Amino acid sequence: MANKIAANDRQPIEVGSRKQLFIDDRFIDSSENVELVMNPPHMGEEPILVPDRPWETRIGGYNTVIREGDRFRMWYDFTPPEGDPSGITRGVAYAESSDGIRWEKPDIGLVEICGSRANNVVIPRLPDAPRGETEGGTVMLDANPDCPPEERYKFWTKVRGIPPEDEARGMTGPFWQMHSQDGIYWNAYPDRIDTPHCDTQNVPFWDDRLGRYVGYGRTRNPYKGFKVRGIGRIESPDFHDWSEMVEVFRAEESEWRVTPPAECADRLGGYVDVYTNSACKYPYAEDVYLMLPSFLYHWECVEVVRGEGDEAGDMHVNYPDTSDIRLLTSRDGIAWMQAPGRRPFLRVGLAGGSRSRQLYTAPGFARVGDALWNYCSGSNRNHSGLFDPESDGVKYGIYVNESRLDGFISADTPYDGGWLVTPPMMFEGGRLELNIDTSAGGLAAVEFQTADGAPIEGFTRRDCGAINGNSTRMPVTFGGGADVSGLADRAVRLRIETYDAKLYAFRFK
Repeated sequence: MANKIAANDRQPIEVGSRKQLFIDDRFIDSSENVELVMNPPHMGEEPILVPDRPWETRIGGYNTVIREGDRFRMWYDFTPPEGDPSGITRGVAYAESSDGIRWEKPDIGLVEICGSRANNVVIPRLPDAPRGETEGGTVMLDANPDCPPEERYKFWTKVRGIPPEDEARGMTGPFWQMHSQDGIYWNAYPDRIDTPHCDTQNVPFWDDRLGRYVGYGRTRNPYKGFKVRGIGRIESPDFHDWSEMVEVFRAEESEWRVTPPAECADRLGGYVDVYTNSACKYPYAEDVYLMLPSFLYHWECVEVVRGEGDEAGDMHVNYPDTSDIRLLTSRDGIAWMQAPGRRPFLRVGLAGGSRSRQLYTAPGFARVGDALWNYCSGSNRNHSGLFDPESDGVKYGIYVNESRLDGFISADTPYDGGWLVTPPMMFEGGRLELNIDTSAGGLAAVEFQTADGAPIEGFTRRDCGAINGNSTRMPVTFGGGADVSGLADRAVRLRIETYDAKLYAFRFK
């Protein structure tokens, strides 16, 4: 990262005692040999939930996982067998786990499907929805302090079969909002959200910074007679009256990579859709918003013949028509940018597995100690419906991905070292902690400086105890003590010098 000129005339940043993350250069006023680096999570090849019930021909796509105390709760998208007498074509089922890995699908008994009520289905259809197709959705545990207990859980879903609906494209306009006291028994609000052609998992949450509900859904942009997908944002004071949707992100043409061949010039080839958004306000630090959107790649199109009888014929199929996950960050939930490097945050799995073609993440994170778990669905079928040729059958599954607490992006230095200096800050508390990983051979040291950049006596680089190790809350000491409360009433800078280290966050406590 190139050095920046320090600006001494700015107002100090009030950081209080809240954790601050290096998701961008907000806390890097000048630096040398420092690079912001995205850190993908660990992702296993084995799913933790698979379609194993008669009413589950496939699962995944649009899901929610919430940890409440010692219980993990999942609401997941499922598709029953075609032509089931219930008339349900898609719905939401429920599962529970004590460890987030081994899941149970309880018999809830609310809905008859596949000839029985012994199932875990909780949302099969909504009023006035003749096709009974809720197509997944997002369950929100409402953090609004004024939320009535009977509306503690909220659900936001798209519904097919209710006008206005674009039959030619199979997209929907209206969205239903539902509420529940326990997440099992649901009631629909009488009003709907009318948004233009949103056919994806839309995500609402309570934004405590704004004191309002926000929602993220689908936008569409004209391209060669079709609509390229992006991400839009709406607001509401009460979860009923919503603002107009405003686009906040789309993939740039520089990422489209391939121009479609001439014979496909009028088709959908040659662009990148931003599909699901998986937006959230990160709860463990100040002013951090995250998205894990699926990027669906349509670089070119090819012709294939698939099926027999009524299914036979030439079809234009986009190539590769597969999706992986990117990481987007924001300080306000409105201005978004891709993580450094613009590389996949979650990559598709090995050929033959059940996440080799498509990935879609559930919104939010479940904290497990100093780890963050995020759940995503995977499939070996691409968006055009073609299966991975190395697979031995159709596969769907839900996976868990593990990240370090606050570990999405880090300020990294090489073996020979580097440094960064923060802007002037005002803090509260008496102890400075770093979320840092020096591994075995790295080091770090901190110096407090005045707003003008002069070292503060007693808190210089020479006074700082050597920092070595891997901790989400590494204490910083000066002269053998960790008390820095004497500096809390003045504007200070931090000069952080590191060698072969990854610096994720800092906090005054």
